[in-house]
Amino acid sequence: MSAKPLYAFGHGLSYSKFEYANLVVDVKESADDFACTVSFDVENKGLLNGDEVAQLYVVDEVSSVVTAIKQLKRFERKSIGAGKRERVTFQLTKEDLKLWAVDNRWKTEKGKFKLLIGAGSDDVRLEGTLELKKDYL
Repeated sequence: MSAKPLYAFGHGLSYSKFEYANLVVDVKESADDFACTVSFDVENKGLLNGDEVAQLYVVDEVSSVVTAIKQLKRFERKSIGAGKRERVTFQLTKEDLKLWAVDNRWKTEKGKFKLLIGAGSDDVRLEGTLELKKDYL
């Protein structure tokens, strides 16, 4: 038997078709925290109004401890009219990327994080990268 779930998180049907585009990842680091703004467009290409649940997953590419393969960090439901486009924006901070490190304390480790945006955990439409230059406690 496969370990893959029958339905992935975010699975569902819609009467509309949605397209994702124009991903922008903006990172501002300070001495004790960072702010990462992830924004993108979702366009309803269908003939009917519809709801779309945009999701942001984070993959820690290299860490000092084992982490989940993919972690859901943000999601938002948008009602989008037929032929219309909506801008979706998510914010990430050190609290979102913390892990229990090998030195027995919570911290956000420096390095690269892959950002996956889509309609479900198995329906990724956009990919971006977040790179941190230092550790955050």
